[in-house]
Amino acid sequence: MKRVVVAELPLFLFATFAWGIEAVRNYEGLLRLDADVTVWEYIGRISMTTPLAFLLCLFSFYTKRLGRFLSFAFVLCTTLLVVCVRELASMEICAAALQLILETNPTEASSFFYIYIVSWRTVFFLCVFICLTAGIVWTIHFWKRNRHRWEHKLNIPLSIICGITLLGTGLFATYTMLLLHAAGSNNAARWAIVRSVPSPHDPITKTALAIYSLKQEHNNVRRCIQTSAQYSNNELSGTESDSLNIILVIGESYIRSHCALYGYPLPTTSRMQKEIEARRLFVFNDAVTPATMTFQALREMLFIKPDNRPWYEGVFLPVIFKSAGFNVTFLDNQVRMETGATRKGQGYTLLNPMFQPEMLDLAYDTLIAPGYNYDEEMLTSLYKLPNTNKLNFIIVHFKGQHFDAAKSFPHNSNTIQFTPSDYDFRHEKWLTDAMKQHISDYDNATLYNDSLLGTLFLHYQNKPSAIVYLSDHGEEVYDYRPQWGRLQRIEDTEQAALYYQIPMIVWLSEPYQKKYPTTTQNLIYACNKPFISTYISQVLFALAQISSSYYYPERDPLSQDYNAPKRILLDGNDFDQLVTQLP
Repeated sequence: MKRVVVAELPLFLFATFAWGIEAVRNYEGLLRLDADVTVWEYIGRISMTTPLAFLLCLFSFYTKRLGRFLSFAFVLCTTLLVVCVRELASMEICAAALQLILETNPTEASSFFYIYIVSWRTVFFLCVFICLTAGIVWTIHFWKRNRHRWEHKLNIPLSIICGITLLGTGLFATYTMLLLHAAGSNNAARWAIVRSVPSPHDPITKTALAIYSLKQEHNNVRRCIQTSAQYSNNELSGTESDSLNIILVIGESYIRSHCALYGYPLPTTSRMQKEIEARRLFVFNDAVTPATMTFQALREMLFIKPDNRPWYEGVFLPVIFKSAGFNVTFLDNQVRMETGATRKGQGYTLLNPMFQPEMLDLAYDTLIAPGYNYDEEMLTSLYKLPNTNKLNFIIVHFKGQHFDAAKSFPHNSNTIQFTPSDYDFRHEKWLTDAMKQHISDYDNATLYNDSLLGTLFLHYQNKPSAIVYLSDHGEEVYDYRPQWGRLQRIEDTEQAALYYQIPMIVWLSEPYQKKYPTTTQNLIYACNKPFISTYISQVLFALAQISSSYYYPERDPLSQDYNAPKRILLDGNDFDQLVTQLP
């Protein structure tokens, strides 16, 4: 062992240092001690990087020059990858990050690239990369020329290094054995499966554990399909209505503070405002989402389970509506299905339970996922469907205001209502004309979203119909700081509010209000109650007059039994405490 380490000492020290630095970072990615982590944990994390460094040294030792080059390149690239992901996108290498990559369509990917990669920070990291490469080349050259001078003085340090490597090997092996016996993916994603030994935090193990977690997540997808199938086979839901349309519209990246219904100074919701004046539209004033990633938010909304259960132990919402006799249609403009309007789609992703073949049979009568450029094209597909069913449940998933918002709406005289000159009420010194252009693009996309809802209102105005609209999450577009897009690390109260507070409205046609006056009156009282979108299914059940074992009146704000729950976010934080504790 000593012979290999001495020969490849620059590589061993570089790998241990680079990966060890990552191992001692706290949850926020900062190089400072975390009060929740013991000194033993930090020592264990660092020691577990040494076996990996030694394996690289073995590879380099026996493959000579090419192996040495590849080994240094591997350490450098893996370390810079983790740093870039953290600094450019505020994410860690984990199962959620890998799943986000798998669930991202090409349009979203190009937007991510434009926001996070094409920036001055990328230039900075490229400069760091070049400097490190130059330093590595010089160090290797220096060690080869001067190794004979220092080798005899390294006996004690090398003995210590060998001891640490053996300790790290033992800890790593123990952790790996316990990890293989761990069940479920929730803890794995948080690197907290094993508490009896320190957990490795180097980039290599993080990536391996993320892949392992994805495998567990795939098992969870199978479990949720089985739960939904069991419900469909063994339990029947019911409804008191003989003719009804229930439409759930899920927006994308809608910042509540850019909605004029909540006091935004620009008229971004003129169509909805008219419906308020006609007493057909009702605004929820205190709604939040549990997650800031679309796939997580959708899972929390659409899989109904008892409190404190993971999403995969829930029943898929369309399955319950279908068992109650509703014709179920799902339109999704963020997932491209090759066969268009059909129940047998192709191109579904591995970890998206809503588009697995078995779930298609269980949940939908019609599936439309065409990947249109604009949401109005998808709604046109909806309006062309035959209207022969008395009971209809329709889910519409908009592309919405997803960044880059300028690509979310057609550019013409009807859609471009706001320009950079409309933001005289913003007085921040850092706000540039280019930033104002981004803001105006976002507000125009918001106005376009409003017009699409207007067409839905018009289409269903003469039928007993209820339309629920809410966003999956928010983001930020230079609202209080020079930041655009969505980070995964919450830093202050303003950011938490922008990301988690969402717009939510319920629209009731006049025929619906005449048919269900009590429900309408209950809705008026519900609008000021605190709400989290995890329980949107309960609102839909109330509007659809559905009876089911998965209806919980204490989670339905339209019910007299409603008991406002703690709004626990997917990361475990209580939203109402979070916004008071952050700076």
